[in-house]
Parts: sequence; structure tokens; C-alpha cells
Amino acid sequence: MREGKLYINNLDAYATYGVFLANDRGGTYDNLSALMTPPPVKKYTTVDYRERDGEEVDVTLPRYEARDVSLRFAMVAESELDFRTRYKAFVDVLRSGTLNVRVTETGKTYRLYYQSCPGMVMRTRLRTTGRLAAMWTVKFREPKPEF
Repeated sequence: MREGKLYINNLDAYATYGVFLANDRGGTYDNLSALMTPPPVKKYTTVDYRERDGEEVDVTLPRYEARDVSLRFAMVAESELDFRTRYKAFVDVLRSGTLNVRVTETGKTYRLYYQSCPGMVMRTRLRTTGRLAAMWTVKFREPKPEF
């Protein structure tokens, strides 16, 4: 079952919008990789004395840079009307501001905001059930990563 795996602003994404995190190719874990990869650290402040070799650097308080996270979503809907309704509701929540995205597989909640949808929405009708399915990529920004 796809319920209970992804929450957006404390709402089950599958139950509410019919969306879930999907893999583009079988056996790949692009979404988990995007979420679990540590963000880069900010450049350390260094002092370069002419009279000393090398440089002095303080690495006691490393801080993360903001990062971009691209996630692949899929949606399943019973009909054209159901698809349009759920898709519009999902897009509306994406553009509503900062989102609390909780992924149960990682055990974390990510504070993200929508940037773009670089992947085209690919929609098809499933032969086995007749339901509509779509898949697309959404690019988010995590301004203050917590890792």
C-alpha cells in the first residue's frame, strides 16, 4: 500500500492527492538518494599568513549550505475528472509556501519550498485497471538543511 509513506503538511499525500514518491527506473532509489545525501558544508573561513606555511582554518562549527532536492512523483486517479482535481490540489499545495514533507522511510521531516517542475507530466491509462497514471519531477529548495 502507498498510504502512510509520504506526508505533506501532515496530510497523507496518497490519500489526499493520489501522489507518491516513484522511481523512474526499476531498482533505483533516486528519491531516497536525493533526500539522504548530506548537503555541502559552507566554505570555512581561513587566514593565510604570508610568514606561515599553509593556512589557518577553524573547522569546529561546520554549517550546511542550502540545497536543491529533486523528487519524482507519480499519481494514480480513477478518471479524468479525478486526475484534474487531484493534480490541481497537489500543485496548489506545492506553491503554498514552505512545506513540511515527511518521508517515513527516512524517518525525517524536510522543510522545502517549490522551485520548478523541470520534468514534463507524463500521463497514461493503465491497461490492467483503466486508471490514469502520471509521473513527473519536482524541484524543491531546502533553505536550512537539518541532517
